[in-house]
Amino acid sequence: MPAEFKREDRYIVIKRNDLKKVPVAYRAHLVDPMFALLAHLPPRKCLVIESDWPEFEPAWAMIEARMNGQPPTPVRKLKCWSCQEAFSLKDRQANDGGCGKCGAEIELDDYLAAILAENEQLRGIQPDWPPRPPDGDGLPRYGLRWNGPQQPLSTPMEDGYWTPWHLAEKIQSQLAELVSAVRSINHGPRHAHHMPGDDEPCYLQRKEWVEWVLGMCAEAEAALMSKAKRE
Repeated sequence: MPAEFKREDRYIVIKRNDLKKVPVAYRAHLVDPMFALLAHLPPRKCLVIESDWPEFEPAWAMIEARMNGQPPTPVRKLKCWSCQEAFSLKDRQANDGGCGKCGAEIELDDYLAAILAENEQLRGIQPDWPPRPPDGDGLPRYGLRWNGPQQPLSTPMEDGYWTPWHLAEKIQSQLAELVSAVRSINHGPRHAHHMPGDDEPCYLQRKEWVEWVLGMCAEAEAALMSKAKRE
């Protein structure tokens, strides 16, 4: 089992635009010697992603996956609009912006729009913590989705397979209360009234009782409708 992945502080990175902001009086003592030091250090090529960029956490997740022995993320393949040959952006660049099979020129605007739309759709399903008692309503279903080590794993899904226990318990409590209310209906012999032309007795109920039961029915119906829409 690989060791737990830890983010390490291995590099000192200074942005060139930040160096321009160093007061002139300090440059001779700080900036110039730093550039002179570069001649004594091995050359390195690095990709720097600032923490406020959306690529920051996905890049960390890719590195962690590789360190944990997971397979790398495959290169995304697109299809040529003319011959439907699969290609990557690297393939397009190698063929001077065209398809390597049929030679058709490939404009990336449509492909980029499709990718952005797909990303936007995926972004709409954000992992989050389920509602904690007493928050929440209805019967939302949750599933699991990997979003890197720093993010929660639960997310609402139409085909999810679990519901927070306190929400399920709330629905059960509402159902039990509704059943109890209906069973309290006036149906004994002393409440029976016989109307002319009707061979079955009628039972009088107080208006407030009827409104109370109908209110509980509306709450139960709303919960069921919410569940049906998700399905």
